[in-house]
Amino acid sequence: MGLLEQDREGYKLTIYGLATLEKISDSFEFYSAYSKLEDFWKNQDISGIPKDLFARIGALKNATIIENTELNIIKSHEVFLKYLTSITDFFYGVTPIFHREWLKVCKGVIEDRPDTRIIATKEVISEVIKHADEEFMGLCQAGNVQTYMIRREPKVAFTVSDAGLSLSLSTKGSKCRFMEYDLYDDNPSAIKWGIDLFDYYKERAKPVKLADYL
Repeated sequence: MGLLEQDREGYKLTIYGLATLEKISDSFEFYSAYSKLEDFWKNQDISGIPKDLFARIGALKNATIIENTELNIIKSHEVFLKYLTSITDFFYGVTPIFHREWLKVCKGVIEDRPDTRIIATKEVISEVIKHADEEFMGLCQAGNVQTYMIRREPKVAFTVSDAGLSLSLSTKGSKCRFMEYDLYDDNPSAIKWGIDLFDYYKERAKPVKLADYL
């Protein structure tokens, strides 16, 4: 089958030609995203990203990396908190880590009732219940908040929302398991990629009620 075919209007791509063009475009975007973020991919444990989704990292070609520095060792944490406050419509997250300060910010987010779905380990859920106040627990048990527990600790920590994608991986050879670097991208292609990654983990988690852990 050829790449081109002729009709009355001239030459045009065949179905095979269109498919080939799409593959070339996908490959270009993959290598563009990989080369731009090469240090990030090489220094992080990427095993938490399934192969089919890693093959689509071209969707993250416009991403930026936030890195902690000697001058500001919590820079990625500060940027993440700011990111959370910009969420309005939906908020999906997968987390094997916990920080008490997130509760206050997340409380402000879910008060506005966005579609909220959280996948966490049993240990993280226990920490949330231990430190959350009664009002926060009430909000989490509202109809717009869905909670899932995953037994096998995910090797990713990320949030995807209408405000974009925030992705953190474990840094190789570092005592700081997550959030030494954070990838951010608010492009629609990155948001779609993040939703697909969330769905991957959702298939491996089970719905739970926080009240069951009180």
